[in-house]
Amino acid sequence: MKRVLVIDDEADVLQIVRAMLVTRNFDVSLADGGDEGLRLASELKPDLIICDLMMPRVSGLEVLKRLRKDAALRTIPIIIISALGDEKRPPEFWTKTLGVADYIQKPFDPLELIGKVESVLRRLDYKSTRTFADMGTDVVRPVRTSGPADTLPIVDLTTATPAEVVHAFVESWNTQNFALEFQCLGDEMRGALKAHDYVSRRRQSYIEEKGNTRTQRVVKVEQEKISLNVSKVVVLREDVLNSLPKPRLEVFSLKKTHEGWKIITFRVQRPAAVPEPN
Repeated sequence: MKRVLVIDDEADVLQIVRAMLVTRNFDVSLADGGDEGLRLASELKPDLIICDLMMPRVSGLEVLKRLRKDAALRTIPIIIISALGDEKRPPEFWTKTLGVADYIQKPFDPLELIGKVESVLRRLDYKSTRTFADMGTDVVRPVRTSGPADTLPIVDLTTATPAEVVHAFVESWNTQNFALEFQCLGDEMRGALKAHDYVSRRRQSYIEEKGNTRTQRVVKVEQEKISLNVSKVVVLREDVLNSLPKPRLEVFSLKKTHEGWKIITFRVQRPAAVPEPN
């Protein structure tokens, strides 16, 4: 059973949120204000925190600040509920600004709240580790190249080589790190699509395609050619669907930007057979 901590200085809000969440079999704890919320967070170490922003004594912003400084609590995803917000500042603004998993404006739709809570917790379950907090749908987590997660160095996309960017792009499917996938793309491929919309569409595709039955990996980098600010990367890629491998060669074109190498085109060159191990 997932444990959710709700922090708010309004008793009515606390009771409403609790009543909604218990119908979905969540273990719900309530904190009357930020000071009590911090105490319970440290004591309970919940799976998710729902927190108001505007509270006396200890504000929601102070709660966020202290949680992020605590090594034992900084990875807990947080949903903010607040009366702040308008058409000029949609939820995406607050998730990016505050570094939280999601944002809901008061007064809120009970079904919307339940949906966001379940969505955040599903994302948490999909991760193989909680080393990196789910700090919102558009925050890019550091990426590792192929291999056991505990033996590989972390790759920073801003300094990654073209081949490392391709690695990150292909294998982001396995961890549903679609914000990272989006950041691997150049404007030529993004078009007018915003990060939030891209991530939402990819998550929907993952669900529809039963993504947990498929893994993607780069078997080998066949070629990495760099000429000034452009690059060509050819990789042998393997998708495994229901234990059946499907290898193919893919060709990626990338360009150098101030944010690092970005993919501007890619295509399947031809199906390929995965080489036998030596």
